[in-house]
Amino acid sequence: MTYQKDDAALMAYCIDDSIINCQGGNVYAVVQDNTYANRMMDHFPLLADIQVIRELPGRAEKGDTFIIIGFSDFASAIIKQLSQTQVYRILLVDDSDGVEVHKSCILRPQRLSRVRSASHISRHGMKRPYWNETLLALSLACSIAPQPEIAKGGELSFSTYLGLQDFDQSNCYGDCILISEDVD
Repeated sequence: MTYQKDDAALMAYCIDDSIINCQGGNVYAVVQDNTYANRMMDHFPLLADIQVIRELPGRAEKGDTFIIIGFSDFASAIIKQLSQTQVYRILLVDDSDGVEVHKSCILRPQRLSRVRSASHISRHGMKRPYWNETLLALSLACSIAPQPEIAKGGELSFSTYLGLQDFDQSNCYGDCILISEDVD
């Protein structure tokens, strides 16, 4: 059971959002050379209008968009370099997002964005990506063995401290969507 979309859905969303919302400049995916980022690259569409790079280009244009795929230390270093000139947008994906990364901006891009899962789960009042979903997933994992699941039409439901939670046939939380938001 998962409260967030899988990596394929995450990458498809990030790519589509970057292409649709670009300002006519190039769209780059800056990818760290590690197992995590390389696994994320497996989900890139073959014909996407994106340039996949491991290092920043010699010159960034004002209308360019950069998707950062990697860990937060990599993202911090890239943003420090990248934000020495003005660019249109930097989009942080999954593990590249973090407070220390946001603070690495020298010149803030027109848009500093991230993608996060969103649902009606807001009991804990945290807007950090995956915070509420992670707490609920841990709670569900701790209580899954002693309680029976309820099956209905290929979907599963589990009773949790936030009430009945429904999961679709792919074992994804039924009310989970991906959203792009700008970081204040």
